[in-house]
Order: sequence, then structure tokens, then C-alpha cells
Amino acid sequence: MRLSKMKKHVSRASGSSLCAKCVSDRIKHALLIEEKKIVEKILKAKAQSQKAKLKMKLSGLPRWCSG
Repeated sequence: MRLSKMKKHVSRASGSSLCAKCVSDRIKHALLIEEKKIVEKILKAKAQSQKAKLKMKLSGLPRWCSG
């Protein structure tokens, strides 16, 4: 069963009217951006943790040894 053009459109709170695919694409785009932010945050924390580990490891060496 085919839907009429009027039933394929989604009304948004902002007053604009977008087709279902456009709304779906926007939702997916927003989701991917949020996931990217989370991954970047995790990678930054991981790098900072590794840097701290290296610093702790080097602090146990004699002064003449550290580069």
C-alpha cells in the first residue's frame, strides 16, 4: 500500500516540514556526532592515563637516567 505525499512528511516543532528520510538522516547524523565526541573523550583520557603511567615509571629512575 502506497502512502500519499502528505502522509510521508513529518511535522516538526520548529514549524518546518521534512520528509521521513530527512528526519531519519538528521537523527543518525546527530547520533554519530555524539558518539564521536564520546570516543574522543575516551581516547583523550586514555592518552592522559598512559602519560601519567610513564611519568610514574620514570620518577623511579635515577636522575642521570631520565632523558
